[in-house]
Amino acid sequence: VDENGGTRTSFNEGAMGDAELCETTFDLAIIYRQGRPKTQQTRSRRRAKQRPSQDGTNEEPDTSDVVQLEYSGSVVWTTPFSAEFTEVHRLQKACPAGSRHPSNYRNESSVNDAAADDNSDGPESEIAVVDGERVTSRCTLESTYISGEMSLEIRGVTFEKGVADESNIPCEIRLVSSDAMNQGSICATETNNPVRKLKKGSKFGFVYTVQAKMDDDYKRGSVSTNLGVVCVDWAPVPLQAGVSDAGVKTHGPLSVEGGAPVKFRGLACYVESAPFDVRIDISPNSPRVGVPFDVIYKLKNKTPNHQLASLSVADGSTSMTSSDILLISGVINGELQLAPGEVQTLTYTAMASVAGEMKLPALSVSANRFKTWVIDDGTINRSVFILP
Repeated sequence: VDENGGTRTSFNEGAMGDAELCETTFDLAIIYRQGRPKTQQTRSRRRAKQRPSQDGTNEEPDTSDVVQLEYSGSVVWTTPFSAEFTEVHRLQKACPAGSRHPSNYRNESSVNDAAADDNSDGPESEIAVVDGERVTSRCTLESTYISGEMSLEIRGVTFEKGVADESNIPCEIRLVSSDAMNQGSICATETNNPVRKLKKGSKFGFVYTVQAKMDDDYKRGSVSTNLGVVCVDWAPVPLQAGVSDAGVKTHGPLSVEGGAPVKFRGLACYVESAPFDVRIDISPNSPRVGVPFDVIYKLKNKTPNHQLASLSVADGSTSMTSSDILLISGVINGELQLAPGEVQTLTYTAMASVAGEMKLPALSVSANRFKTWVIDDGTINRSVFILP
């Protein structure tokens, strides 16, 4: 629990489908009677006299043996492909807004040491996400578990918000899609498209964007979870057989219409309703060479406490040449005080001398109370495109 009453909940249970194995054990018993050749039957009759039965009649000796074969074994089932998720860094990434994730602490040795201790037991690194932020991920499927001439085909990929046992997560991960009819569809492949078929070592990649939205009852807390679940619909490709009298044209994997989809958890993430809200605007939207434009930051204090922030502005990238000049005018450094719920605006004016992509000055605003970054454009490398 932090000083504002916020709590952190963890719902990260690892990746679905990655390295998940299912073992089936079985016991097989085959029992049958094995008959003897006639020569052995004759010898047996000579050696074994007819034994009288209980009713006084003579009984022929048994001319067959009972044979029983027993076999025990196991079969290990696994997915025919693996999935690797990476974050796609967008050009205009959202500001950290004072997130209290360990990666957002200011460069202070004591704080960084504490953050390292907090993450020392973590199975994988988390992506720090602010409530309402959009995150773009790239997923690469690789068919590493098939051999020889066998192959599989990807029929489609869909997105699920979570699994049944995680319905109480206080954060909703939704897919950002422009298709109103297929909100959960990431991609679908055509039947005759060769891209959908994967052989050993082949890769199939796709990119999708999700948005994290926390429940209103958890606005003052944080949660560790995954960026949804990716569901892959696949099927094995039957092997072509030669001419057969039985009319069988394929062999090997069975030709199935619908199989069991494979599900993978997305990237691990830390979602927090940050103590600040930051909105960025550039006016005009499409700056031109030699025309001044304004870069506007609107900061809102969402906490019930008074907040003191420190700000500074550094020059752009050190790799700028003499011709790549960006002139700026505005506040260079100072302090900013925000009352509870107050909104303040930071503005500086810039003018570019060349067209193309231009890195903006590194504006940094840090919250003294939390010792975290509210704006950290030096790390994000925020840029703008300048028209001729």
